Amino acid sequence: MNSIIEYFQTIDIDFVTSTLKLLLTGALVTLEITLVAVTCGVLIGLFVGIAELSNYKILKYPAKVYVDIVVPLYWFRSLLSILLCLHC
Repeated sequence: MNSIIEYFQTIDIDFVTSTLKLLLTGALVTLEITLVAVTCGVLIGLFVGIAELSNYKILKYPAKVYVDIVVPLYWFRSLLSILLCLHC
């Protein structure tokens, strides 16, 4: 417990207060990017889901290929890069 207290006593409060505006700006940009990404993901998922349920073959089959082949390949590549530490 004492080591935690000692750690917080070594934090330079002047540095934190001088960079607080930059930190808050970065947090705001992060929230904006998150909002845009979630909105795009929901819209793409909605349209692909509706296309997959469609009776029109020109909409149905590309959506099925995307959902059944492209998305699992992306997840497999991501998992493989994590397991093999390709981005480390």
